[in-house]
Amino acid sequence: MPLRFHVLKAAAEIRIDDLDDLDLLDEILAEIDAAMQKRNDVAHNSWCVHSTTGKIFTQKTTARGSLDTELISMDIPTIKKDAIAIYAAGIKLMDFMMTKNLLPTFPATSSSRVHKTAKARKIRRKELGKI
Repeated sequence: MPLRFHVLKAAAEIRIDDLDDLDLLDEILAEIDAAMQKRNDVAHNSWCVHSTTGKIFTQKTTARGSLDTELISMDIPTIKKDAIAIYAAGIKLMDFMMTKNLLPTFPATSSSRVHKTAKARKIRRKELGKI
């Protein structure tokens, strides 16, 4: 499980007192972890086409202790199903955060950050004689 999940769980344990809600969050995070794995498989595995059958595969290579490679049959319905699972997991987390009033607050007005760009800082240094 990625570090950001551990950070989210730690923050949730501080903000949420209801143990059932914490259990629900664990379930949601497990779904998101599985969805992230599906996303990574689609995004990072090598894609290949069988030369005689024309079937599409992804090649997954792992090197945890020993080098392993496997071919995974891939088709459009599977990709669509995985995309829906990824989307649904994210929406579940957003819904949880909204119903538990855990969304971050944003400032009422946005402050300009133009003066913080690299170009603006360079102009400022030049005006101050630091260049």
